[in-house]
Amino acid sequence: MQSRERLAISDLVVALTLAARRKEHELLGLQSEPWCWRRYPSGLGGDGVLRPDLFAVLGTSDYELRWFIEVDRGTEHLPTLIRKCRLYDAYYQSGIEQAQHRVFPRVAWLMSSPRRVEQLQRAIQKDRQLNPAMFTVALDRDAIAALTTAPD
Repeated sequence: MQSRERLAISDLVVALTLAARRKEHELLGLQSEPWCWRRYPSGLGGDGVLRPDLFAVLGTSDYELRWFIEVDRGTEHLPTLIRKCRLYDAYYQSGIEQAQHRVFPRVAWLMSSPRRVEQLQRAIQKDRQLNPAMFTVALDRDAIAALTTAPD
């Protein structure tokens, strides 16, 4: 992981903590790497490993919101991001998270530029393997609002 990405993840943790202190949400859980990684059986008898940058559980007045969080600083090619989205789908299909917690977390992609947000949103929509409702793509500066918005 590059230092710019680590810094962005650290900034997000601070922002989530400060927002919780201001009572904008409750910070019910937070796991950084490698504690937020998840293993699951892959198709050929081996194990797949999902490696989110962060896992967060936030409480709002009406919901407990569970998130796998990816921070993108514009260094990865779009096909790489879509492959990672497919890993989330594969982990979802395993049913492991649902068996343990009765829900599957949504996946938040926090991007550094509006252009990247638009590109990834379009690519997710076009990929027939992916369920777009699983993913939220937002600018990193809008992270708190994106992470505290309940699903439709």
